[in-house]
Amino acid sequence: MKLAHAQRPAQIDEERSLTRAADWTPEMSEAVAREAGVGLGPDAWKVILFARDEFARSGQTPGLRRISAATGVPITDLCQIFTKAPSKLVARIAGIPES
Repeated sequence: MKLAHAQRPAQIDEERSLTRAADWTPEMSEAVAREAGVGLGPDAWKVILFARDEFARSGQTPGLRRISAATGVPITDLCQIFTKAPSKLVARIAGIPES
């Protein structure tokens, strides 16, 4: 399946997550977040960019504790920004595999 709001072609799986992290663009994050009802303020972008960098560096999707410790965004704030399964939503918006 192809992502409809992508400026360049990107494949997604049945859960609407990117199948290749390299296909990600910031515009894709904005579109996915909009669909999920998530506003992307400064803390959200800090989290998204950290999650992408950590995945690129280690090959693993960081969990909420690691994200919170590295970004300084408290877990309670992460849960308010990325409601409904925050770990999955962070990964989906960041265009990386779910942990």
